[in-house]
Amino acid sequence: MLTFFKEGLELNSEFLNEVAKAPGNKNNPFLNSDLESSSSYQGLMYIFLLPFSAFSTWFAYYIAGDKRYNFTEHLVLNIYYSAQTIIVVSVISIVFLIFGINYIVATMILTIPLFVYLAIVLFRVFEDTFWNSMGKFILTLIIYLFTFFIVGIFISIISLLLTVA
Repeated sequence: MLTFFKEGLELNSEFLNEVAKAPGNKNNPFLNSDLESSSSYQGLMYIFLLPFSAFSTWFAYYIAGDKRYNFTEHLVLNIYYSAQTIIVVSVISIVFLIFGINYIVATMILTIPLFVYLAIVLFRVFEDTFWNSMGKFILTLIIYLFTFFIVGIFISIISLLLTVA
């Protein structure tokens, strides 16, 4: 997408410009980042993050007492979910970019339907009641957030160490 929609993927916005002017951002290594480096390795990022998302679903259902599927089966479930979302997001993002909608806005628009789709997948696979499924889904989201927060901290520390060294 970067080849054809470079202007749609630029992060030039008034909000980001104001953040850049904020006190304490003079030496921020992430301030002048672009999407080119992250989009070049997006496939590797998906592969790297899949075990963490599988851990999140497995752990949420393990805490809830549903031990029907082991970690490997949760990994397969998350591979299925990720493959479906990658296909849908790619097609819809290209359509949005053709019509000039900013990429960041497009991803924000797609985020909620993707989580709804995850809830549907978990509901159908585990064949739970609606409320049990929603409770486990919310627990999954909480574990997702916590897990990806920890992963984000580690990635930030590693990237900071690489830029300083």
